[in-house]
Amino acid sequence: MPFASSRMLLAGLALVLAWRNPVNDTFTRILLLVGLAGIWLGILEYLWKHRVCRWAWLALPLGLAALLLMPGQSPVKEIQMNYVAQLAKYEGSPYCWGGESPLGIDCSGLPRRALREAMLIEGLRHADGAILRKALVHWWIDASARDLGTGKRNLTIPLGIECTIAEADTAALQPGDLAVTLGGVYVMVFLGDDHWIQADPSQGQVVIEHGKKDPNPWFDNPVTLHRWRLES
Repeated sequence: MPFASSRMLLAGLALVLAWRNPVNDTFTRILLLVGLAGIWLGILEYLWKHRVCRWAWLALPLGLAALLLMPGQSPVKEIQMNYVAQLAKYEGSPYCWGGESPLGIDCSGLPRRALREAMLIEGLRHADGAILRKALVHWWIDASARDLGTGKRNLTIPLGIECTIAEADTAALQPGDLAVTLGGVYVMVFLGDDHWIQADPSQGQVVIEHGKKDPNPWFDNPVTLHRWRLES
């Protein structure tokens, strides 16, 4: 039992480190998986003498795997609505380069994190394995502002619009659409009614501003407009 306790302590430490690190890099992802596996093994060892509990705990990952393998129809409208709601929750979160967490988030991490949360919520709500698999893919891969602007890995669809946000006709946009600067260094997200949300490094936090009334320098940068590819 001391060995199991030590292993669970180390696994718990790995989980805390992964949770507290706002940067969603490969090391953090692996640390999180190792921590979860360590906790699961430690609990399994603790329950091993109790047959019913042991088999129930052994069945847990099989149940999760079965959920992930289930087919789905990707309720796009529900995901999009939830995605916009998740975006707004991050207003005021501190800026951190490479971050994808309420503890620190950057311009591309903001839409990625919000979309991933929306897909997880709707995937669990509808027991939709396709959405959950897509959420895991979005969590594992890295996508910079440049990647979102070039449609790398087929994540986004170009809308064929090039403009500045200050001059943009937003009638053709949907809440959640992305504006990527031509240099691919920055991304902002449309919320509707000419309001945009962004993790602004110059302001040090996530802000919601009016694209035509607020004097943000990013609104005068040429951008291309894009939309998440949500269909399976």
